Amino acid sequence: MQNSQFFHHFTFKPKKLLEERIRVEKQFEDIDKDIALHRSHTQLPKLLEKIRNTAFDKIADLAQSLTKVDIRLLVYEYPYPDEESKTRRKINKILTTRYTGVVGKTAWDLFQQDISDPFLQELIRDSYFKEPQTFLGIKEEMLAPFRKAMENKLSIIEGLIPHMLKSNIKTEQILKEWKVKSDSVLEGALLKGMFQRGLHKDFIISRDGETYIAKCLETFSMGEYKMLLKIYIEARSYEEFHPTIMHDATKYRIGDPREKQELWNFLSYDAFQQVKKWAIQKNLIKIFESDPDNKRLMYWKTFIRYMDDVHLINEPKVAFIYFREFVVVEFGNIGAAYFYHRKGFETFILPTVKSSNFKYKGTQSRERMLKNRNYEQHGIRLFINKLDHRGYWQTKFNDQMSKYLDGINE
Repeated sequence: MQNSQFFHHFTFKPKKLLEERIRVEKQFEDIDKDIALHRSHTQLPKLLEKIRNTAFDKIADLAQSLTKVDIRLLVYEYPYPDEESKTRRKINKILTTRYTGVVGKTAWDLFQQDISDPFLQELIRDSYFKEPQTFLGIKEEMLAPFRKAMENKLSIIEGLIPHMLKSNIKTEQILKEWKVKSDSVLEGALLKGMFQRGLHKDFIISRDGETYIAKCLETFSMGEYKMLLKIYIEARSYEEFHPTIMHDATKYRIGDPREKQELWNFLSYDAFQQVKKWAIQKNLIKIFESDPDNKRLMYWKTFIRYMDDVHLINEPKVAFIYFREFVVVEFGNIGAAYFYHRKGFETFILPTVKSSNFKYKGTQSRERMLKNRNYEQHGIRLFINKLDHRGYWQTKFNDQMSKYLDGINE
């Protein structure tokens, strides 16, 4: 028939019909499964023996002769790890010859916890190509990456990871659409692969949010966690770290790098120094969080590269900022900063903080105990200087800091 104004070529995709088929299959799936499993003890051994004794080139004919219950039985007892490879290959051939959506769904469900079985992956691949537009009832637009995944020579997982790395859709949504179960081995493998290839850049963190990334990282064993964290940390300076990820690492999973240095030996020396600097910056942020402006924080951040550590005490709110030869005592309430020789500070001021006398004093009395203006005590140099934060105080601080960092002669 020739084209005319009355007749037009068109394509028809029975979307509603396909959805109804999936709904009905799901509704009766459990009933079929119960019937099949009830007969498995008597029928399965005979069925397997028949399969073993049939030549591979005759398996398609055998498949056509089997009942629906036989097929269901083979599906629900899958994957037959104790059978020989040739028998397992025959079973796969039968299930794809007599394919229904239940075969693909069952295979995908098993894959959630068994990602290394080559025969299971083979069945999933064959299942996908039986219904490439409706596989597992996944939306067509989310099925697009599956073709490349099924053609991947290494594994299905290896084929899916590239899409997770470049998609603008959040990982959580991708996994949900792909019907990947939470806390499954499959979910862990997909996330691990994505993190191994993507944590050195900010894209997946910006897309998914650092809270989600940190939550996912929590699920890995310590060995895997350190491996992934190494990728993340060694690609960045401390200023580029994400607070939630680093907070979990330093507070919960591994520990404070200044107190548990040996637990961070999986990092290079330079990367470890960046972690220490991040911990120092975190304490600076905390001590100055009540300032009406960020001037003190911004000032001291410029000296982080020279700092050895920053220790905090809560009552009163005070920071001990450690440099190689001196210590600066900054108070949470804006006031003067006290500079001490490090040896003198560690000999006289620090023991005071740890004393029972300090513990039972009030806030003002504690502050006074931290303001020791003795230049020397028992032959050890102690007090250096006191600088306030009035006016253009940064210039005054810079002059003194430049001198102290070069070596203290006072």
